[in-house]
Amino acid sequence: MTWHAVWPWLLVCLLASVAAVGLPLLLRGRRGRRWAERLADAPQSGPQKLHVRAVPRVGGLGLALGWAVAGLAAPAAVPALAEAGGLLQTLLLAGLPALCVGLLEDVSGRVSPRLRLLASAASAALAGWSLDLLIDHTGVPGLDAVAGLALGAWALTLLGVTGVSHAFNLIDGCHGLAGMTAVIVLATLGALAWAAGDVALAAVAAASVAVVGGFLVWNYPRGLVFLGDGGAYLLGFWVAELGLLLTHRQPQYPPLLPLALCFYPVFETLFSMWRRRRARRASTAACGVMQADALHLHSLVYRHLARSGLPPESPQRQNRRNAATAPWLWAYGLLTVGTAVLARHSTVGLLAGMAAMAGVYLLAYRRLSRATPVAGRLRGRRAPPLGLRPGALGRRRARADARAGGEAGAVLPPLVRQAPGPATVRVPGVASGSDGGLAAEPGAEPAGRPTVASPVRRAAEVPEDEAESLAA
Repeated sequence: MTWHAVWPWLLVCLLASVAAVGLPLLLRGRRGRRWAERLADAPQSGPQKLHVRAVPRVGGLGLALGWAVAGLAAPAAVPALAEAGGLLQTLLLAGLPALCVGLLEDVSGRVSPRLRLLASAASAALAGWSLDLLIDHTGVPGLDAVAGLALGAWALTLLGVTGVSHAFNLIDGCHGLAGMTAVIVLATLGALAWAAGDVALAAVAAASVAVVGGFLVWNYPRGLVFLGDGGAYLLGFWVAELGLLLTHRQPQYPPLLPLALCFYPVFETLFSMWRRRRARRASTAACGVMQADALHLHSLVYRHLARSGLPPESPQRQNRRNAATAPWLWAYGLLTVGTAVLARHSTVGLLAGMAAMAGVYLLAYRRLSRATPVAGRLRGRRAPPLGLRPGALGRRRARADARAGGEAGAVLPPLVRQAPGPATVRVPGVASGSDGGLAAEPGAEPAGRPTVASPVRRAAEVPEDEAESLAA
């Protein structure tokens, strides 16, 4: 198979994805505007939202149409491309449950997390049955005993594919992050398949990169279309299944290689579950491990970048900062994928590489959480009120504000409430009341010692504009 037989097909895949993803932007008229409003994701509709305007969240539908065109347009005269077309069609049909339930959540917002989890598991089961893709060995002592059983193999397959599917939905928090992470992993899978002589799988990966690239034309850097839950679930499912196809068709690669390639979204998910469970134990707030929050790594990077500007900020500037967040996480994704590629023939090397990448993640998260006031602490104790202990940048900005006459003062966060008591607290850049303490609003409780709500409640209830004003 020559390049001249492949590039027209890949070009068709790219153009089909660009046209399908951009279709919602062409809705006009009264009926078109009504549908556009129903398909749009409202800004600040959740604590994890970073965008500043309503954006269509049906990118998953465009991905599905792009992959459908790729499967149907595969040249039958080239055996490898014909096999690639069959694989694309089978994967797309298997991924329909995750896509449809995710799209229903995007439109209605009323689908429970449990039902979405079951839909992703149904897609994993369909792919495992139709392509005989089961995790029947792992290369890890002890776990192989479970994978050797039929029920254990099915359980590991459903858990792995569903976990990766939802992991990509979790990191889909800023422009281009989930899409480019998938492109990095898919391109690596294609290169490994090509190096092993598996031309059909390499063609599937190349077509997948072309389709996701068509989505990124609209998603990055301006964020005109979002993946939505349906697109993120389908994209994560697609990446997981291609990883399983690689290790099943090319046994020289360890079974843990797909997990190592997807380590960033998977570890982000596991760490978020652990963090939320620990925060729930440390507080009386009603929260769960699947409740959205604004303490993901990309959220901390965004807020760290926000400290370089003073509020109020224009939506255009906030959108540019959103786009500037993803490249920092792309670098980490490239680092994890590069580590996996270096250890691609050794299970022990893959485990050591994942442990090292976990250390890099935790170190970066710790530094960012200390530098970003909205993050608070991960310990089980109560954190000090936001803004009462500013970082070095906050102290320098406070001194600059004081020299400028205190025109750009900080804002007392709404979660700091005053309890009766004689003590007073002074915050740099906050206007003082007549008693020398913090100025209180009319009808507020007497000024005194501040008390703080739980870390989970603080992270979930502080709006982005207030958090950015506070960081300044």
